[in-house]
Amino acid sequence: MSTSPTQEVMPQNTGTAATLPSVEDHKEAEARRIADENQTRMLRCHLGLSDEAEMKAMHVRRLSTEPLFFIERSPKSSTAKCKLLSCQEKIWPGEYRVHVKPSMKPIVAADFYHVVCFERIADLSDSDLLDRVQPVTRNTYVLRGLEKKNLLNGNYLLDGGAERLVMEWKFQRKRWIDRRDGFAETQKSDPVLDNLLQRAGASDYVHQMVPGMTQYEDFVFRYMLAPWERAGSGDSGGSGDWNLFMSYLSREDKVESLKERHDLSSRLQCWKNDRILVNRIENLSEEEKEAKGRLSVPAINGIVRLCVLPMPEIEQYQDPLFATT
Repeated sequence: MSTSPTQEVMPQNTGTAATLPSVEDHKEAEARRIADENQTRMLRCHLGLSDEAEMKAMHVRRLSTEPLFFIERSPKSSTAKCKLLSCQEKIWPGEYRVHVKPSMKPIVAADFYHVVCFERIADLSDSDLLDRVQPVTRNTYVLRGLEKKNLLNGNYLLDGGAERLVMEWKFQRKRWIDRRDGFAETQKSDPVLDNLLQRAGASDYVHQMVPGMTQYEDFVFRYMLAPWERAGSGDSGGSGDWNLFMSYLSREDKVESLKERHDLSSRLQCWKNDRILVNRIENLSEEEKEAKGRLSVPAINGIVRLCVLPMPEIEQYQDPLFATT
């Protein structure tokens, strides 16, 4: 798995003392902190989680609809301004982003954020916020306000790997929140569905049809979005099999993991790094060649397979897949 892009690089020893932060640096950092805190307050008011006095002070009215946080891919043909006030970077085409719907200001059509920027103002260790996280998929695009025609060029929908990671990350985090807050841990209610979502693709997987699931969705989860990739048909032990969740999500099943504020963005960035890496053949740097060499054959095969964009069932289109590059 790729390392996080936010990993620090140690400076070289040049024989001179490190430059200390200036007064202006401190002022700029303090201004960012205050701006982030104000946006955090605004967001909680927007969600109806603040008292009436706070909402009045922030000039926010209680909404009749519940705001949701959609995790999606930025359309290929457009860029967007990140709504975090302290961020000056654009959201580029193909990037994962958060779309807050409805937006926090009535006159603004949409609020878009880099995932890492949104994590600065949204505490996703709070179940009131976590429950609003929705990946944009073939099953949720209508909730997002999209039509099928918006999806035909591969826009908005998460690739298969990101879809599975966001949903499993959300469930994992809900379980930790329940444990921290002294509630009975959230359980997956249907063992047949859980077996499909967790074990599909594994050497020892035995398939059962989930009651009520369409044949198309069964196909999608059984093959296209299976979290396991076998090392080989003759490997009955499965010791060399690759697993999406074990590769990109936390292996430490403990409440303390909730303190990792930028957990979702770092997991998605690692997945994106490897997704891009395995699909590139030419112009690889030496570092990239080494990183690609560390990936096993099942890992590469699994990542390539999970790059697909499973589309909604559309009668006039026979092929339900769009491959990312």
